[in-house]
Amino acid sequence: MVRQWERFAANPEVRLLHWLFRQDELRMLEAFLAIEDDENGELPELFVTLDQPFESLSAGYGHELRHALEVHFAALAPLRGELGLPPWRAPGSSMARSDIGSLVEFCAEAATQLGAGLEHLVLVLWPREVGKPDDYAAWLRRAAQVAPEEVRLRVVDRAEAPLLTSLAASGPVCRVVAELDMGGALTQLVAEAPVAPGGDPGARFREAQVAMALALAGGDTGAAREHAETAESFARATKLPYLEVVVPFSLATGLLAAGELEPALQQFSRAESLAEQASTVDDQTDAAGEDIIGDWAAPLHVEARLGLAATLVAMGAWRHAAESYLAAAALARAIPDPRTEFESLRM
Repeated sequence: MVRQWERFAANPEVRLLHWLFRQDELRMLEAFLAIEDDENGELPELFVTLDQPFESLSAGYGHELRHALEVHFAALAPLRGELGLPPWRAPGSSMARSDIGSLVEFCAEAATQLGAGLEHLVLVLWPREVGKPDDYAAWLRRAAQVAPEEVRLRVVDRAEAPLLTSLAASGPVCRVVAELDMGGALTQLVAEAPVAPGGDPGARFREAQVAMALALAGGDTGAAREHAETAESFARATKLPYLEVVVPFSLATGLLAAGELEPALQQFSRAESLAEQASTVDDQTDAAGEDIIGDWAAPLHVEARLGLAATLVAMGAWRHAAESYLAAAALARAIPDPRTEFESLRM
């Protein structure tokens, strides 16, 4: 993901990255943004995520984005002082007549104040809702045409069912399908997960999980199932229930990619059932008294339901897929996770 961004950022001719992600990849995007939002982020850019809904060309979308940026940068003023940077000077009232002109005017001034240490101010446009996709695509292209070199736009879209089909990849617009190595990412996340006291069941679990991921990457789904059974046994021994959910979810993702749809459906169902069971158990703590359910159960429940829906789409079971997406939307609403709710309803 970082390499894809760096290739885009290094191209002086483009301003807008139309970045398409599968549903199971969106969490990795969120993690990427969280990492770069931290003071230890590695990229020489400042990413600002904006989720204001787009209604129409006449609704003043750019003005809403500018207002959100004004609030964001005002909140950063104390931090600038701590870092020894000059005080933030809010740009004056816009003289531009268009909402895009007003937004670009603000961004250009903000980028100047950020200093030479940052190469780009990046607006990550991830609206909660889009009323008219074609109008939104037209707005994005116009914004890309007038954005200065130090300002970049990044719009998030779904690879399975792109919303911005009319946003052609030409001129200042670059289109990239993420196609992330989710098996490798899951393996890395599991390798970094905390383990139960004593460490041995957790270490054996990680070994089996890595072996399963490698088998799936090599197309050996039979071996992957065997390693999954081993991983599940050690996951239970760790007394960390989220690891029990990770195994069938990871296996299901690999089986879906391999075209083994019925087995994938079964494993997504198992993952959903385990996550649902965990979310109904009160006061699960480890030996130190720490909560071992935390906030993971409900989001994993949603992800498993979305996996079910995607598998049903691949099977051509449209009605059942629609029902699963509606169920995922209801689960996301309860978290609450409005972006996942919107995407589920759109699908």
